[in-house]
Amino acid sequence: MTLPPAVHFKLFQNLCGGDIRGRVLLVMTMWERVKPEVRENRQKALTRNWGYGSSVVPHLGTKESAWDIVRNLLEGQNGWSE
Repeated sequence: MTLPPAVHFKLFQNLCGGDIRGRVLLVMTMWERVKPEVRENRQKALTRNWGYGSSVVPHLGTKESAWDIVRNLLEGQNGWSE
């Protein structure tokens, strides 16, 4: 049996401590295997169910995609620039 997304988020928040909204980057992997229209719907659902103020970004299985994610973190686009 799976738990509702809010329960998973609460468990994750307890592990990290404090308010993690906007400080977490949820990276979706293997999206290069998913049709673009399906990918968009799933990303919206993940943002709605898991986002809680965090960014949900795809990794498309390329070096460029990985570097885009790293740049997102380094540039503080997720509220990490303190």
